[in-house]
Amino acid sequence: MKQTTVEVYAKDVNRFIKWGGIIPTQPEQLVRYLEEHSHTHKYATLCRWLASINNANFKQEHKEPLITTSLVQRTMKNIKKRIGSEQRCVTKLTNEQVQKIVSKLGHSVRDKRDKLLIVAGHSLKMKRSNLVSATISDLALLKPKYGYLLNDWLEVANIKQGSIFRSIDRHSKISKKSISGHGVAIILKRLVSLIGLNPTNYSVNSLLN
Repeated sequence: MKQTTVEVYAKDVNRFIKWGGIIPTQPEQLVRYLEEHSHTHKYATLCRWLASINNANFKQEHKEPLITTSLVQRTMKNIKKRIGSEQRCVTKLTNEQVQKIVSKLGHSVRDKRDKLLIVAGHSLKMKRSNLVSATISDLALLKPKYGYLLNDWLEVANIKQGSIFRSIDRHSKISKKSISGHGVAIILKRLVSLIGLNPTNYSVNSLLN
């Protein structure tokens, strides 16, 4: 394999392990991983992850490749049927819908972060990677009427520098690390659900109005 392919495979396997997977793994654990991420990632990405994990698994066990097991094949067939093998066309969020989402959110730590995230993403047309790496200076172009959202979040999170959008655990403790791209996708789907929209029709690209 080319070095670039080796690096990609290693990154995919590390992602699987961080999720809670183990190498060597079993088909049951692998399909749970693929199913869980089928709601936020493209079919092509899932196929690459499958190839990466299959390769790592085979190197350790030298047994029947995971990719040929009936459970994995059936799962991938169902995922492909549900989301398609091509990149899905997503529905764009309107200004009115974004404002409606903001009005639905309260004043909790998590709500303050999410208000800023969806408004900044929509107003500044920020991609997933931009939101993950965004700093205070990146949001300087927010319209004055949204400045209070930025100030509210920076104050409650006590952020002076570094990434703005941080992970928050179930105890409302704010991490010093930036939120992941997967985390951004999950938040967006949860937010559109608040106003009765079907989350399967929306992704982070919905912010790129």
